[in-house]
Amino acid sequence: MLEFLPAYSPDYNPIKQSFYYIKNFLRQNRSWVETLEDPTEALDLGCTSIGKDSSKVIPFVM
Repeated sequence: MLEFLPAYSPDYNPIKQSFYYIKNFLRQNRSWVETLEDPTEALDLGCTSIGKDSSKVIPFVM
């Protein structure tokens, strides 16, 4: 099924919700995130903190 979306619709833009959860994770764990030598490791941990629960990121599934 192909469905056309509006040009700008934050409700259907999962990257905004993803960034919200990643930034929230980094803020909550700031003390040990700052000790990491590689900043990409912190981003990787933030991404995995979302997990496989897509309902966090995409609230309007079907």
